[in-house]
Amino acid sequence: MKTLVVFFFGFIVLTGCTGVSVAQEFKDSKVDPTVWQKVKTDGVATVIVSLNVPFQPEGNLSQDMVKSQRQAIAEAQNTLLKELTGSKYESFRSFVTLPGVGLKVSADALAVLEASSVVKHVTESKWSPPQDLELRENKP
Repeated sequence: MKTLVVFFFGFIVLTGCTGVSVAQEFKDSKVDPTVWQKVKTDGVATVIVSLNVPFQPEGNLSQDMVKSQRQAIAEAQNTLLKELTGSKYESFRSFVTLPGVGLKVSADALAVLEASSVVKHVTESKWSPPQDLELRENKP
């Protein structure tokens, strides 16, 4: 009986520690857990990728600063798309004034987004791209 009690408490402790590490893993993730789940169940997910670009609303900026900010956004978008080369994704929206991009991604592309220094955060998009938009492997 004593062995059973020790085993039971050991199981509880191990299960609790595992739960903490899984929670910690998602806490540190750039990709929202619901996106990982969507890719796991459906094979693809439609996402909005927030980019690591300093941003201020354009109404607060001079014309030169607006031009500079838009250039930084475009450069970050291009860098990200180059990083995604070789993975399965489709770009359906590039924003001009906001540091982000809309993508339809598979698991391999999502892993690239997670590892990218250009990416700030990835969330699921509730907007659906056109039905004829298909993932394709992007090669160099």
